[in-house]
Amino acid sequence: MSTTISLAKTQTTRSTLIQAISTAAQISRVDSAIWAFLWTADIPNLEAMLDNAKSNPRVVYRQLVNCHQARDAIRKWMVRTQFPSNEQHRVHRLKEKNSRSSSMSMTKERSANLDSVLSWNAALCKTRDGNKCVITKANAYLHTNPSDTGNDSDVKVTHLAPISLEGGKCIKNAPFWNTLRLFFSDRKVNSWITATRVMTDTSNMICLSAGAAQALATARYALKPRSLNTNRTEMETEFFALPGGYHSSKRDIMAKPLFDAAGTKGEDVYVGVRLITQNPRVYELPSWEILELAWHMNRVAALSGIGNGNSPQTERRIVSVMRRIRGLSVPAAMQVERKCARRRMLAFSLGDVRQDSTMKF
Repeated sequence: MSTTISLAKTQTTRSTLIQAISTAAQISRVDSAIWAFLWTADIPNLEAMLDNAKSNPRVVYRQLVNCHQARDAIRKWMVRTQFPSNEQHRVHRLKEKNSRSSSMSMTKERSANLDSVLSWNAALCKTRDGNKCVITKANAYLHTNPSDTGNDSDVKVTHLAPISLEGGKCIKNAPFWNTLRLFFSDRKVNSWITATRVMTDTSNMICLSAGAAQALATARYALKPRSLNTNRTEMETEFFALPGGYHSSKRDIMAKPLFDAAGTKGEDVYVGVRLITQNPRVYELPSWEILELAWHMNRVAALSGIGNGNSPQTERRIVSVMRRIRGLSVPAAMQVERKCARRRMLAFSLGDVRQDSTMKF
C-alpha cells in the first residue's frame, strides 16, 4: 500500500511540475514525443526545467516546441537488429564463404568483420539463453501457437538497444544523448553512454521468439531490471506490457497517461523474467545499464506513438503475442484496445497500479 501511495505522490508532483512549466513557458500543446519524455522524465530534471522556464521562458518554450530531436531520438531507438534463425544463418554463412573468393574493398572487409563478430556473439547469446525465448519459455501456455513456439528454429537474437548507439558520446550520437539529458539525470545518461561504447557483444543481446522480438521492436513491452546477484550469474527482470499509442503533433501537455485503461485496478505484470548464465565471463548477461536505458526508451516510444504504423497483419500478430504473454482472454484484450483507441490514449504500464509494485518513475 505504501508503494501505491508513493507512486501516486510522485505522479501528483510530476503533474504539478508540468502544469507549472506549461504556465511559465506559456505552452499548452506539444508533440507527443515531447509529451512522452515529460511524463517519464526524472523529477529533478522537471524541477530544473521549471526554474529555467521562470527565468528564461522563451528558451524552454523553444525546447518544448522543437520536437525534431525528440522524434529523431525515438526513431533512432526503434531501429534494432535481429539475427536470423539457424537455417537462415547457415544460408548467410554459405553466401559469406562464397563471397570471400572475390576481392573486397576495405569497407566490405570491415563490414564482414563486424558481421563475423555479431554472428559469433549471437551464437554465444543463444548458448547462454538455452536456445529459448527468455520471456515465453517459462509458460507452456504461450507455446500453443505453432507459428510462435519459442523453439530454437523460431528464436531470434535481438539487440536490446540499437547498435547505431555504439561509440558512446561520439559526434553522430550527440543529438540522441543531448535529448535524453534534458529529461534524465546526468548520472543515468553517463552510465548509459559508458555501457553503449561496445554494442556488439552479449551484454546487448537477448533471445526472443519471433513474435516477442516483433513486439519489442514496436515498443509493446519493456523489461525492467530488478536485481543482479554478486556473481553476476543471475538477473531478475520484470515484464511490463505497453499497448501501442497514437502520435499527435498537438497533444495536450497536461493529458495524463492512462495507468488503468480497463477501468479496474490494472492487470498483473508478468513478473519474474529471469536471465541466467553459467559463465559470466564468456556468456555475459545483458547489461543492467542497457536494460535500464531500454526500460525508459521503450516507455517513451510507446507513449509517443512513433513507429506504430504496422500493417494490419503485423499488428494482429503483435496483439496475439501480447495477449498470450499477458494471459488475457480475447474479449478482455479487445476491451482494453478499443478503449485506448477511442480515447486516443495509452494504457501506459499495466502494472503501475498494483499495490505490491515497487516501480517508480
